[in-house]
Amino acid sequence: MAGKTVTLTVTVTAVKEKIIPELDDELAQDISDKYQTLDDLKNDIKKKLGEAAEEKVREAVAAQIVEKIVETSSIPLPESMVAMELSRSWDELCERFNKREDIVLRALKNEGKTKEDLFADWRPGAEKKIRSELVLNAVEEKEKITAEESDVEVEIKKYAEERGLEYDKAKEAYEKMNLLDYLKRSIVRQKTIGFLIDNADVKKGKKVKFLDLLQGNY
Repeated sequence: MAGKTVTLTVTVTAVKEKIIPELDDELAQDISDKYQTLDDLKNDIKKKLGEAAEEKVREAVAAQIVEKIVETSSIPLPESMVAMELSRSWDELCERFNKREDIVLRALKNEGKTKEDLFADWRPGAEKKIRSELVLNAVEEKEKITAEESDVEVEIKKYAEERGLEYDKAKEAYEKMNLLDYLKRSIVRQKTIGFLIDNADVKKGKKVKFLDLLQGNY
């Protein structure tokens, strides 16, 4: 159709307008039974944003600590682990194209690249990720960091409260989805990060905006 002039006839069948509700107590109550007033909703949002910011800061600090440990460590890096990580990244890329590896290969070819070239580009990041994981695993093993049943209970209670569920129902949901092992692993990792932060010489950094913090622009 390039270069051609066409005429289109359009019949408008409906015109809709989005009506934004008033910011009032009624809106807060419509969102959740746990809010009685608009201030309840605002305070809960502020609390969650604060928790998200704190978690992001912890992740950033932990990443820098692990990076410093990696730089001075001599942990051997098995080639099999690197190959597995590269293969996993490749599978994820193909997944975005409906598991059509041929489409990915064709796209690479159009850019003058091969699968091997892409793996070479990915290798430094894969090696860094694996070394970081090995460091964290070594810390967990050395310090005997584990997830206690009480830790699991706290996390499930948190999950239940956020979704307005009874504790038993929330635990049952975790069990049905086979997520208890994943939850325990997550608890161990958070404990490890906490251990590293508590035992590191952390200095106060510059102020950053909330959105920049969440987007990693700091």
